[in-house]
Amino acid sequence: MQEECRLNGIDFVLQIKCNIYQMTNHYITKEELSILLADHIKDAIIAINHSDNINKSIMVRLGKIEDCFAVYFYDSGVEFPKEVLKNLGKKPITTYSDEGGTGMGFMNTFDLLNKYNASLIIERIGSPCKDNYTKIIKIKFDNKKELII
Repeated sequence: MQEECRLNGIDFVLQIKCNIYQMTNHYITKEELSILLADHIKDAIIAINHSDNINKSIMVRLGKIEDCFAVYFYDSGVEFPKEVLKNLGKKPITTYSDEGGTGMGFMNTFDLLNKYNASLIIERIGSPCKDNYTKIIKIKFDNKKELII
């Protein structure tokens, strides 16, 4: 994914906040984590490529964040359409099928949320600001199973 970001002129930052084995041994398998990362980074690349924001950037924070293990995806792309937010986890939905989007990324995410009693929080940061991020997708392994959009 880092190479795909480079080819699209997108700055990519990965912050690892713990020994990753703590996370993959107790909270999510390596394979599931790899799929989760690939799904959401690919979605972020597509969102950024549809944005007018001249500052193209993705940051992924992985590890112990806010007192629990989590994965946070920040991007400077377009917002989720309301139709997509309304149907998250209910059915596969994509607005970019011509670019390879299948809608299965969030379906896979919801399977993981249910399996691990994890929470999903989607925050809109707003207009581009000094760090240029417009939204954050937080997947928290907090045993709360919250959905905040």
